[in-house]
Amino acid sequence: MNEDYGSLSTTGSGSALNALNRLGELTQSSALGAGQALDQSKNVVPLEIEKHLERSTPEDERESQIIIDILRDDYNQYESEADKRKREAILGKLDGIIKEWVKFAGRKDGKDQETIDNSGGKIFTFGSYRLGVHSPDTDIDALCVAPRHIERTRHFFGELSEILKNHPSVSKLTEVREAFVPVIKMKFEEVDIDLLFARVEYKEVGQDLVNLLDDNILRNCDKESIRSLNGCRVTDIILKLVPNKENFRTTLRVIKLWAKNRGIYSNVMGYLGGVAWAILVANICIICPYLSPNKLLNYFFKAYSEWEWSSEKPILLTELQNDRTKVDFAVEQDLFYEKRSTDLMPIITPAFPSMNATYNVSQSTKRVMLIEFEKGLRITNCLLKRDERGSKFYPDLTWKRLFKKANFFKTFVHFIQIEILSKTDEFHKKWTGFIESKIRKLLQQLEKLNDIKGNFMEFRPWPRSYHLTNPTFEFNDTYFFGIRIKKNDSGMQMRVDLTETIKIFYKKLKEWIKLDEKLMTLIINKQVDIQVNYKRREQLPEEVRPKDAALYNLNDVSLGKRQNRQTAEDAENEMRDDYQEEIV
Repeated sequence: MNEDYGSLSTTGSGSALNALNRLGELTQSSALGAGQALDQSKNVVPLEIEKHLERSTPEDERESQIIIDILRDDYNQYESEADKRKREAILGKLDGIIKEWVKFAGRKDGKDQETIDNSGGKIFTFGSYRLGVHSPDTDIDALCVAPRHIERTRHFFGELSEILKNHPSVSKLTEVREAFVPVIKMKFEEVDIDLLFARVEYKEVGQDLVNLLDDNILRNCDKESIRSLNGCRVTDIILKLVPNKENFRTTLRVIKLWAKNRGIYSNVMGYLGGVAWAILVANICIICPYLSPNKLLNYFFKAYSEWEWSSEKPILLTELQNDRTKVDFAVEQDLFYEKRSTDLMPIITPAFPSMNATYNVSQSTKRVMLIEFEKGLRITNCLLKRDERGSKFYPDLTWKRLFKKANFFKTFVHFIQIEILSKTDEFHKKWTGFIESKIRKLLQQLEKLNDIKGNFMEFRPWPRSYHLTNPTFEFNDTYFFGIRIKKNDSGMQMRVDLTETIKIFYKKLKEWIKLDEKLMTLIINKQVDIQVNYKRREQLPEEVRPKDAALYNLNDVSLGKRQNRQTAEDAENEMRDDYQEEIV
């Protein structure tokens, strides 16, 4: 194959302070005392950092209001008052169901009447909803906190799940028992809810339990409960640390929308999830307490594009919460963050015990995110640039440019297509969840092959799934990896066969499936399947194939010929890849 990228085939520790300081702006030393902002968690010690003293101008305030208007009017990122009241009502109803279920479980287990009447049970929210940055189509992350006589398997996944399945307001309920954090997923009055569970060592969980910040809430909790509780604890600590909550929320809304549109918002795929993005934004807001969102965004991209990402330099909002002596009870060792050389972009949660929110990041996804950080910096630099009269240097450039979607299928010539197939909706939810948790293992195999072959390939997992048509399976979620093949040092086009790499992934999948009897039964009965195939751009399914795929391929061949007359740097600048893109 004569093309520019070669050919593929198959046969069958710290804040972003240092980066900011390099800007040469005025800073001063400032320590936020323990307990000053975190009165409910006195053992959490914020880092002593130098704060950036630049202050917002009236123009910054106007520019930031423009950003808010764009988020609201062009991208529907704010819910209406009616939607807000609906979500609050749903959470109230769910809280009532939880309380009645705890009483039911107590009666069924023969508890005394006082215990039955006073056991309680309570719903807490976390994630985007709790942070106040959710959009109308965002799900609600909720945590059910129950007293010590309520068990996860027998009560939560047993009795409560059955109660919810039979509730007229609930639909599409799925239990994900084997997840890292077990969850019940459902629609409640058409609002998506992810419901987690934590059993705490309290006889009663009443209304006086207003938050979960006290570390003693973790006493005698299992690992799943601690992980679930820390979702709420991390969210609340972030909100208490940021000096200006509204500026934080606006900035985080922008970053979340930007990351989703650029295809880098997905913990499962090896990018960053909601917690990690929130920590990165909070970090900038703490360092720059007096700036408006327009400037905070620019500092965000500058700081993290220049940050020396490695296991030696994790991002921290507080002192590392790994001191086991701060509590008088045992916490399992593997819950604590420990530095590993394989941690490529460590972002550490601020609640005890500290955990790494980015353990899934790979070399490929790290490269993609750094490219997007650099591009975000170029865009915001252009948006903020002024001429000698103080007027915008690029008057036609608006903040909508930051939200331009990445054109994934035009960017690459080569793809891996991963089809997750099922015959029923019920089977598909379980099967899709399982495969999604393993897709990054395929990326790891591809990266190993690349190491062996001399690092002439680049990979970009695309986090969006597509519902394609399949003649045998009604339910289909398909993911894609984009692959770029560079020339070697001699200028020769490279060829590589992915057959063995895909076979290894299949083999490992079989080993994992054998550990789950239900999945094994579905495979044997041919109720589910997975198909992994190489595709050139012109071979992509019609649903995703660019309209001018053949024309793009002609341009690719022409570009390949021109590369022989160019330096490697010049050729790279002309390549239609995921980095080179017009800003203005």
